[in-house]
Amino acid sequence: MSEQTILILNQANEQIEDPNRVAILESINALSRNYDQAFIGSVVSNMRERNRLVNEGMNVAGSQIRKELTYIRDSAYKDNDIVAAYYAGVVQENLLLARLYAFRFLDDNQESSADRVPNELSAASRELNTLMPELQNANLRAAAERVREGIRNYENAFKAVSSSIYDRNTVVEAQLVPLGAQIFDASVNLQSSVFDSLLNEGAMASASIKDTQLRNQIIVIASIVLGLTVSLWIAKTVVRKVRRMNALVDDLAKGEGDLTARLPEDSRDEIGAMSKSMNEFIRGLQDTIIAIGQQTVSMSENSGMLAEHSALMKKIQGQARETEQIATAMVEMTTTSEEVSRNAEETTNAVYSAQSEVARGVDTIRSNVSTIEQVSNEIETTSASMEQLH
Repeated sequence: MSEQTILILNQANEQIEDPNRVAILESINALSRNYDQAFIGSVVSNMRERNRLVNEGMNVAGSQIRKELTYIRDSAYKDNDIVAAYYAGVVQENLLLARLYAFRFLDDNQESSADRVPNELSAASRELNTLMPELQNANLRAAAERVREGIRNYENAFKAVSSSIYDRNTVVEAQLVPLGAQIFDASVNLQSSVFDSLLNEGAMASASIKDTQLRNQIIVIASIVLGLTVSLWIAKTVVRKVRRMNALVDDLAKGEGDLTARLPEDSRDEIGAMSKSMNEFIRGLQDTIIAIGQQTVSMSENSGMLAEHSALMKKIQGQARETEQIATAMVEMTTTSEEVSRNAEETTNAVYSAQSEVARGVDTIRSNVSTIEQVSNEIETTSASMEQLH
């Protein structure tokens, strides 16, 4: 048994737990041990004996016969003994055929090849008996005797080899082949048992997979429905807040907005942040409008005071014109009364001094009236602008 087979069986012993399979595996182990014993005890030993007989018997004897026959043939040829040379060649031919069929038998173990070996050796012995009377040289006759002895040795070695091969084949056919068939059948049974178990487990796994797939599909569908529902709810919420913000902005753009209205800031998302920013904007705009209204009221009050001042200045201007007329009359009176009395010279000088003072007063009043008129114009312009703001 190979190391890989032993390893596989050991792993199977560790992993198989089913009692039936354990029994089958134990049977395979027992058959394998018997197989190993028959193989090593008979086949391997016979093969070793066969190789020894071939190397030490047949090859040695065959090589020695070939050398002796070559010596006889060459010597007869040199002695012009054509007959001896011929028979020596015939004997060598039969020996070569015998060795050829012997090696063929070693390869195919066929009886037909084994039967040709002794036939060719017998033919070689007959031709050698014919060759012997033709040999006159004692050395050649001794070589021929050695050839005869070599043929017997070769034949005996071949018989031993063929017997070893037949014994090996008998063991193979009588023991190894049945044991191998039993091991094969047991292995097939074990494989079928495992395969059937795998089929059952596969069917169960397939059913489990289908159930899992169905559950997953249900979960996916439920997740999709839930996701769509949540998405629609979020979309409606966002759209509602955006529409509310858009309506408020449209009212502000049209000048009809309620600056006291505020957007809800209850969410913590981007919409909540936008609502907070919009509320701060509206609050700042409201404060600005209120400040502008207060300033408008103040400007209106200031405009009324400036109107009163303007009326007063108009009265002052009338008085100034009357004073100027009086001054003119006084100048005329002074001119006409120069001849009345020189005693009134001091009075006249005083009048002249008063006239100068009045003239300077008139100039000052004129300047103040001009300034007041400019301020009044500016106030009227500002009032008009404020009325446009309202």
